[in-house]
Amino acid sequence: MSDIDSMGLQQYRLHQLKENRTVTNQKRNHIRDMIKLLNDPKENHNSYAVGEFVMLRKRIRHLKSDPTIEGHFIVKEAYTKDSYLLNKLNGTALGTYNVKMIYPAFQYYGSPLRCIHSYTL
Repeated sequence: MSDIDSMGLQQYRLHQLKENRTVTNQKRNHIRDMIKLLNDPKENHNSYAVGEFVMLRKRIRHLKSDPTIEGHFIVKEAYTKDSYLLNKLNGTALGTYNVKMIYPAFQYYGSPLRCIHSYTL
């Protein structure tokens, strides 16, 4: 090959390398932002689908050792302004709750629920 052809090939490879780096950096920054949202206890930007399993934050704790959340519950209906109607597992209605009171339920492997992997895509 002549010197001109090899220079053009090197420039093309350098251009492809720069494009790959920008795409990789964008993906990495997106994953970093999503993990920051997950680890921030003050933020709860979750939206839930009908039929999804959730946990509910307790309003009153009598002892320091009492659990702070209770559940599992099922989302029956999704209303406007991030409010959801929850059902118990036996099908009885529990009530309407705001998204600030609800947390996603993580369960055993293979169950139909959200997982950490779905936040990082």
